[in-house]
Amino acid sequence: MSTTTPGRHFTLATGETVTLAAADGDEGLPEVGMPAEAFVRMVYGRLDPAHTPPIKARRADLDELRQLFPGF
Repeated sequence: MSTTTPGRHFTLATGETVTLAAADGDEGLPEVGMPAEAFVRMVYGRLDPAHTPPIKARRADLDELRQLFPGF
């Protein structure tokens, strides 16, 4: 995953638990790029389709990511 404004890279690992860690970026993995504000909204379960800005995705599905972060 990567964000813009500010530009950051993260690795999201899924399994029995979900972890998110800082990363350098890996071209071989699926990639999702979005504004940092949208990333924060997604993590808090608040990035619904009606309020999603343009997102760049390569071999990744934003709807599947939304399911990982159902919100509080």
